[in-house]
Amino acid sequence: MKKTIEILIVLFLYGVPSSAQLVFNDGGYVVMNDSAKLLINNSDTSGIITLGTGGKLVSENEQNDVIWNVGNSTGTYTVPFSTKPIIQGGTGVEIPFTLSIDTAAADATGSIRFSTWQTNNSNVPYPSVVTNMMRSSDGMDGSMGAIDRFWCVTPSFTGTNPAGTASFGYDENEIGGGNSITEGTMIAQRYNASNDSWEGLTFGTVNTSSNTVSGISIPSNSFHANWILVDGGAPLPVELLNFEVECAESEVIISWETASEINSSHFIVERIELDKEPVQIARVNSSYYSNSVKAYQVTDDYFSSGNVYYRLKQFDFNGKSETYDMALLDCDKIKNTNSGFEIKQVYFSSNQLFFKIESHVHASGQIQLLDLNGKEVQNMNFTIMEGEQQEEITTNSLANSIYLVRFRSESHEQRLRVVKH
Repeated sequence: MKKTIEILIVLFLYGVPSSAQLVFNDGGYVVMNDSAKLLINNSDTSGIITLGTGGKLVSENEQNDVIWNVGNSTGTYTVPFSTKPIIQGGTGVEIPFTLSIDTAAADATGSIRFSTWQTNNSNVPYPSVVTNMMRSSDGMDGSMGAIDRFWCVTPSFTGTNPAGTASFGYDENEIGGGNSITEGTMIAQRYNASNDSWEGLTFGTVNTSSNTVSGISIPSNSFHANWILVDGGAPLPVELLNFEVECAESEVIISWETASEINSSHFIVERIELDKEPVQIARVNSSYYSNSVKAYQVTDDYFSSGNVYYRLKQFDFNGKSETYDMALLDCDKIKNTNSGFEIKQVYFSSNQLFFKIESHVHASGQIQLLDLNGKEVQNMNFTIMEGEQQEEITTNSLANSIYLVRFRSESHEQRLRVVKH
């Protein structure tokens, strides 16, 4: 009868010379369990080295982490992570993580914590600060487009963090299952805990021969801890915040904002009138890659009586495109009735939709809730008074996602995107 003996190894390298090293030789394993901490009290990149056929460090839990006191040093730090050994039901595949620090931190006593673990197809368990797997591009669940593994790379410095580039090793066995991932398009994506979302900005280049995603930029001012590898061909590249049109003296002002852009090439703005072909009025270059709010604006000096629609299209460098909902405008009616309104704020709290509105006159209107495919999920009437007011409306039981809220009166329309957590 064969017995499996599991040895828990926790190494604390306190009070030892700076030349102290953790050495892996010829495929040796260190398996961490029960929130084990492996402290590398050597700021040099040789604090962990591998010899011969290498070595395998098994974390497999967020709390089983390597704490490397890198201080204000620079260089290439490699943590020789591995999946579980075959004897424990794993694949025993080496998945090293490498961080090349180009710009040192100011704090000579700072450290970085490293951990990684396999998940199920729904990417459970999440890291402790992660609440969702919603795609930044459309607010839908992105679990099936993500590899079944998380990485945590957590800086702990007083003052400025270090900066550099990273590389993730991966196991091909964690791509498949119920996932829908094209290995050749994989990129790294980070979670921003401050706004509770996976950022639209993605990083790195995949090498399917070495099973790595490398060249991942980690700036000091946005050194986020939680990472995953995703199918880079899945999300559309722009997260649109709003698209609005308004009448000026002798022109129409068309404006929009994006929260993030990935591989985005340009926008096309079109004017559409009843029984007429769409007319392109502007082509605007986009920001290519961005993870901050970008604002765009164009004008149309064509002034028409009656309803005029404006439509925004976005194109990326891979030939993909997305057409957003049209915005309706009737400048003659707005000029004649002066009955426009402005939505100052809109947000969800549970199933209550709150909004603050400022109106020129007493008017009635309609609120539509649309999902990101443009499908109406609820339609409600509302009455607005002259001046500023705050209202709340009970909505249907809606899934957590991003919704388009369209406010429309007889002569004016405004639309905003709102996130329901």
